[in-house]
Amino acid sequence: MPFTTERPPASLGQEPKPSRIPFTPDALFGEERQVILEIASDASDLHGRMRILENLREQYVRDAQAQGEALETTALINNAFFLTEALELERSKDIDEADSLETSRKHVLAQQFGVQYVQTVLQRYPKKEALPKLAAYWAAQEHHLKDTSVLKDGSFEEYRNGMLRQLAVEHVANVMPGWEVVPSTHPDVDAVMKIDATLRTPNKNMVFLQIKPADAYNEQVSQRGFTEILVIPYGDKEYESYLLKFQKGMQKFMKEASIPPGSAMGAYLQLSAKQEFINKVTGVPSPKLLKNLAGLLRHLDVSTGRKNIDAH
Repeated sequence: MPFTTERPPASLGQEPKPSRIPFTPDALFGEERQVILEIASDASDLHGRMRILENLREQYVRDAQAQGEALETTALINNAFFLTEALELERSKDIDEADSLETSRKHVLAQQFGVQYVQTVLQRYPKKEALPKLAAYWAAQEHHLKDTSVLKDGSFEEYRNGMLRQLAVEHVANVMPGWEVVPSTHPDVDAVMKIDATLRTPNKNMVFLQIKPADAYNEQVSQRGFTEILVIPYGDKEYESYLLKFQKGMQKFMKEASIPPGSAMGAYLQLSAKQEFINKVTGVPSPKLLKNLAGLLRHLDVSTGRKNIDAH
């Protein structure tokens, strides 16, 4: 039987009426999420449930387009579905190493589409319309995901802050003349290579960023909004632990994209998501943070090609 998102008529004897799916955050993270999980539960194993969820995701996207839904609806559907898939994988007791990697990929995709949703709403609507839409988006997730790992131990704020940091960095790059955000083509860029943001500079160099939470008690963070450690993709400095993974990830990315060794620079960025630095609804950075991050990006651009470098 083919997958469908059509609703049956209320009762036999009533004239069937066209049923429109409410493609709202409240529905997709709430009632519709329960519907798709119930359908997926018919599968006998985890991978079967994942296949059903993927088929339903594609069907929901087609239905939204057929209903003439707004441009941002596709991003919202993908955001909700990939997050649901990630949470289903986390909930399973029979998960192996490959499934763990797939969980990371689903979380990456959920965040990417969430960021895209917020950006599209901000671009398409006047502020007085965009702000209520985005407030409803965050509120729906916080309300409906209480029974999931997203809200375990009160971690919704941490989950949201991850998206807000990404939004802030991309906003800075988008308003800087000549800078360009390079969209990720595969979740492994983040999940495996540890690259959260890829930027192209006015000098045609590449800047890679790994974006993490900041230490709230760090003096630099309280003054600038972030701290950074510069990581050279190819250079004389030896890195350890996570920075080494980031360096190896940049090297892999550059090799696959045929980027010359001397035309890229990386930074491990620990960024505050406090309200004084990033708007909690829109992800737009404060003027102070925008100025400071813009200065860092320009520094990374002019430092590209060096084999040894210190933070500015």
